[in-house]
Amino acid sequence: MNYSDILVSVIVPVYNREKDLPALVESVLACKDPRLELLLVNDGSTDGSLAVCKNLAAEDNRVTVINKPNGGVSSARNTGIGSAKGKYLFFCDSDDLVVTETLASALELAEAHSEDLLIFDFQYYFLNNGTTKKSSFVLPPEHTFRKDDIVSLLLEPLVTREATDLAGVWHKLFRTRTLNATGIRFEEKVARGEDWRFIVDFFDAAETAFYTPKILYTYRLDGSQVPSKYARKPGLHQLGSIDRKLSLIEKYDLPFSEDRKLRLYHSYLVEIAYAARNNCPRYELREMMRAQRVQIAVKALRALSRKQKDEIGFFRREGLFSFCVRYKLALLSRIVAKKLYKEV
Repeated sequence: MNYSDILVSVIVPVYNREKDLPALVESVLACKDPRLELLLVNDGSTDGSLAVCKNLAAEDNRVTVINKPNGGVSSARNTGIGSAKGKYLFFCDSDDLVVTETLASALELAEAHSEDLLIFDFQYYFLNNGTTKKSSFVLPPEHTFRKDDIVSLLLEPLVTREATDLAGVWHKLFRTRTLNATGIRFEEKVARGEDWRFIVDFFDAAETAFYTPKILYTYRLDGSQVPSKYARKPGLHQLGSIDRKLSLIEKYDLPFSEDRKLRLYHSYLVEIAYAARNNCPRYELREMMRAQRVQIAVKALRALSRKQKDEIGFFRREGLFSFCVRYKLALLSRIVAKKLYKEV
């Protein structure tokens, strides 16, 4: 089979999942379509995961093993993207399951439609009691989305209403050409919310999408999902997500009240304080901090303070005992004074 014949590349980051991986691979390969390739990206596992990957590859020529030093789930996915030959990309976590029949129909839909994105439904499976729960998002079934629909029905709920079930990468097929044309990749420095960043970037870039309510994916919950497999990296990584959210609100004039914007800026300040209190490297502060961010954040904090009759009570209710108003303003003043930011 030529590379040009491959319809979908299934990318699986693997890190210390020797026990769970065979079940996921079996569920994927049960789809017998020869136009499928499965990329197992071993991300520096310290158990027997690499040997399991190689054994699985020996049993089916559609499986390719990529071995790399540990760099995190985003790095592993990006490596998979760089090696993928399929027209579409499908991301799986190594401890979940794919609904085989739906994967086969996904390939049929991918062939029938030439959309930038195919969205399917999914379900949670709770290992502690064996129950399942369907995802919470609601979209028009068997519906083709144009740009206006993508903004109003996909991007807006994700940005302004925190529709987290829409943020997963593992119940979607992404058109490879769109990814490569835009250069969208997973943020490798982000160890929390990396899926959200990737999805909003893709929603922003996509011109067309298609949704079917068929359940494609089973997301297994046992307290050790992908975000907890890799340690949180210190630094100001969350500021980029807040910036992205604000830029999309402005770009598409999304409904977002001024009060909610203030609270978003407040979250910004919390991240600044967290980074400073946890020895964020100076070079990262210099790279991430910008004068405009600081000025806007200070204004927002002062506005919030005026809106609250009892500032201390407000921060206590928010669970932010360490981040009082005076501390934040003093911190920001030091950042400005020492010019630990980049002028814009």
